[in-house]
Amino acid sequence: MMPCRYDADMTLRPEPGYDLYAPSYKDDHPHLDSFDWEQARTWLRQALEAPTCKPTLLDAGCGDGRTLARVARWELTTQLFGVDISRAMLARAAKRVAGAQFDRLDLTNTDDCRRWAERRTRVNIVTAFFVLVHFSRPEVFFESLGALVQPGGEVLMNSIPQREAPTLKAGTRRFQIQAYHHDPDNIQDYGLAAGWQIVRRQDLAENGQLVSTLFWWRVPSVRSP
Repeated sequence: MMPCRYDADMTLRPEPGYDLYAPSYKDDHPHLDSFDWEQARTWLRQALEAPTCKPTLLDAGCGDGRTLARVARWELTTQLFGVDISRAMLARAAKRVAGAQFDRLDLTNTDDCRRWAERRTRVNIVTAFFVLVHFSRPEVFFESLGALVQPGGEVLMNSIPQREAPTLKAGTRRFQIQAYHHDPDNIQDYGLAAGWQIVRRQDLAENGQLVSTLFWWRVPSVRSP
């Protein structure tokens, strides 16, 4: 893995970066959807409809509730949770999805993720879209999300081949958020090394260029001691 190219003078860590970006985030929903939401939506509905009872779902890095609002309309879950490092994003998500429970959580801190699961619950399904890009170490991503999901549960995520952090706008200010590039084959290796099983993987391209890789994982039913 390697840091994305960016202008160090205008680069923010994820928490202040997304706090600043929160008012403008909704304007970029169509752009974010264009990567892979059409396929991700199909997989997510299949995952939610498969259990015999309604599952619990956590959106890790929920932002302003973009994904949770859609899932809530499907009425396929018993509980919805959203976590994010940005309080400004969480405030907007809470207004958008009244039936979900929201908490600030640093997903790069595995111990904090374990404590969250002890306080709340381990869920059946975790979604994590546009999240891995903010992890310098993919193994921590798998450790943290593994602490949040039940044994035998499922994780749906994406990875984007982002070698250069995009420039964002908030009012008149232009900035970037610290990010890292990860090769999808390496991500797959990390997940398999963590003992996770691939349910599906799909590389999505536009004009011959890879734009996103979707992974649907199942975590082990029996955890190692």
